[in-house]
Amino acid sequence: MNLERLLASSCRQKILKELSRVKKVHIMGLVRNINSTYIEVNRNIKILEKEGVVTDQRVGRMRMLRLNHENPKTKVLLQALKILNTQTKIKSNLEKTCLPNFIEETQNTNEITETS
Repeated sequence: MNLERLLASSCRQKILKELSRVKKVHIMGLVRNINSTYIEVNRNIKILEKEGVVTDQRVGRMRMLRLNHENPKTKVLLQALKILNTQTKIKSNLEKTCLPNFIEETQNTNEITETS
């Protein structure tokens, strides 16, 4: 699976962010931390495991998950995710600051055009 498809799911993005933050987590802890469902998290974990990005370790009945930092895909995915987050923050800031000003200027221009 290519990088774009791996990052296409917001759930997989959240899983990657959380695993990079906590290093190792029980699957139900991951479900709670990313505010998702077991079925959705488990489905996406299977995809990430198939790609070798995530590994699991059984401790008794518990399933502990962690990122596989030995896989080059993991590093690339985390870098891409960081870039996506930066772009999202920039877009959000632009919308908060520039969009209201643009709308106001457009309304003022329309008012001037209508009165002429």
